[in-house]
Amino acid sequence: MSAEHEAMGRSLELLWGERAQPSRGPRPKMSVTKIVEAAVALADAEGLGALSMQRVAAGLGYTTMSLYRYVPAKEQLIDLMVDHAIGSPPAELADAPDWRTGLEGWTRAFWQVCHRHPWLLKVQVDRPPVGPNQLSWLEGGLKALAGLGFEGYERVSVVTFVFAAVQGLAKVSLDQRPLSAGAEGPVANAYAAALGRYVRPDRYPELAGIMAGGAFDVPADYPDPDDLLPDLEFGLSHLLNGIEAFVQTRQSPP
Repeated sequence: MSAEHEAMGRSLELLWGERAQPSRGPRPKMSVTKIVEAAVALADAEGLGALSMQRVAAGLGYTTMSLYRYVPAKEQLIDLMVDHAIGSPPAELADAPDWRTGLEGWTRAFWQVCHRHPWLLKVQVDRPPVGPNQLSWLEGGLKALAGLGFEGYERVSVVTFVFAAVQGLAKVSLDQRPLSAGAEGPVANAYAAALGRYVRPDRYPELAGIMAGGAFDVPADYPDPDDLLPDLEFGLSHLLNGIEAFVQTRQSPP
């Protein structure tokens, strides 16, 4: 068995509660749950780059070696952190009146998760979802598309695309916030002002045209001018329109 498969096997045992807890010595005051909660709090406060087994152990008042009795490596700790941080999808999504409302709610809920725990967007995604909460989100997205006549792989493709779109836009939204902290006005406005002298119509006719038309101007009273949620809503709306048209075409008699 490869090292990657062994690592995933250890993560699965921890994620699904199959790994035995330490039984030797005095009754343990630590638990996997406490370790994960402390690690998530650290990542929320200081980012994923600050995470180490040593920092987590120190925050709990234990030695680093004592953590390894519960979680064998940082890789497994991060797997546990991801599943814990995303939690379960909101229960009310299961009662959505139609597929479109359900998928829209699923998307917005995951967008909020990304903004509550920005470090999630720094975790390398090198395997499909394996944790119980991750699978609950996948289940929720698949359920929203049930009954539309999609093949199984088609539903998975739609959910994967929406998931990736949310992650990508959330990352851009969060990455640009430090720029807005010291800016006078929204980043989009500053961006347009800075590039205005370089975007010439003879070289960038389309970009120059939409900039002249105010495409990057954000009203001063916009609730969160540097949040890309409007971009997400725009893309999601047209994606769902496309799905609806695709379903109608498939269901129509030849």
